Amino acid sequence: MDALEEKTEELEDEMQEVEKMQNTHHYKTIDQSELYDSIMMQTDVGVRFDPHHSQYWMNLVDSQAKAMEEQMKLVEYNQRHPQPKTVDHSDLYNGMFLQTGYENHSRHFYDIEKEQEHAYVEREVAEAKKEKELR
Repeated sequence: MDALEEKTEELEDEMQEVEKMQNTHHYKTIDQSELYDSIMMQTDVGVRFDPHHSQYWMNLVDSQAKAMEEQMKLVEYNQRHPQPKTVDHSDLYNGMFLQTGYENHSRHFYDIEKEQEHAYVEREVAEAKKEKELR
């Protein structure tokens, strides 16, 4: 036990002694034996002591309790049997670098690439002309 724990225990003991001295003339104002004398106790769990609720209300509460119980069972099962994490496709390629200077393609690849670029430029020019004519 270190010095701090010993000092703490000493202070606690002193406080208890002071409390004992202060409470020497304290009289109980409640008779513990009579406190629960006329209070009815619910001894049977199956008996309901709330007649102010309708049968519909009690059925609704029962169905919600069953649904919550099923949900809790599922949560407990998932905690005991963790499922493997799936891939987040939106984050899969985040931060990946693109290859821009790769020069090991075939001549055929570069020909197709030029054709596609040319077709794209022609489409853009045609759309720009249509927009200009509509104005």
